[in-house]
Amino acid sequence: MKRWMLRGLLLISLVLVGTGIALHGSSAEEDATVTQASLSEAEIDALMGEPLPVPTVEELTRHLNAFQQDVAPRIEEEFERTLAMRQFVEAKLAGDTVDVDRLIAKAQDSARFERAWLAHAETEYGIVASEEEVDAWIEAGPDTYVVDSAVNLAEALGVSLNELNHVTYRDQYVKWVVWEQLIPRLTAKYEQESAGVKLDNNELIRRYEAEVRTYMND
Repeated sequence: MKRWMLRGLLLISLVLVGTGIALHGSSAEEDATVTQASLSEAEIDALMGEPLPVPTVEELTRHLNAFQQDVAPRIEEEFERTLAMRQFVEAKLAGDTVDVDRLIAKAQDSARFERAWLAHAETEYGIVASEEEVDAWIEAGPDTYVVDSAVNLAEALGVSLNELNHVTYRDQYVKWVVWEQLIPRLTAKYEQESAGVKLDNNELIRRYEAEVRTYMND
């Protein structure tokens, strides 16, 4: 994901859980101690480790138009096209040369993994995020804070901020809703065999992604 969009997700996680980008097992109600007014974009930059220039509408529009012309017609599935669009714009903003064939292959691989990530949560743990849960999560987080990068992206895409949050980036938020429910299940599953290993968010992600890769290979 683009680091300038990750700032938005970082802020969302701070608003909801008050502890940084890593989600953990305690409830949102208990930890929602950070308000939308408590962080400036400069402070978000500091949390990300370096200042980040916000892409202009003109930059984003130029790269999005190039994507629509050169890449989008070659991708049939909407989800794969969305992932490719994010990767294409990220690369262009970084000044990188884009190998379109490789970009498409990467987007297809990412889409397969993302679908498997959710499918494994359902088949192994019985966890599915309802539309209502996802909308409520977005309304409690992304909808409550306006980030300049998101405003510019929405304008470049020709959509409202609401549509950007609830449609364009919905797949990201579905995973956050599912992940919050997975954390206690994964912690209970691995805590007995993990003596001496800290089961923090990163470790749980590593183990769950390993499960997903096994699921994909079965």
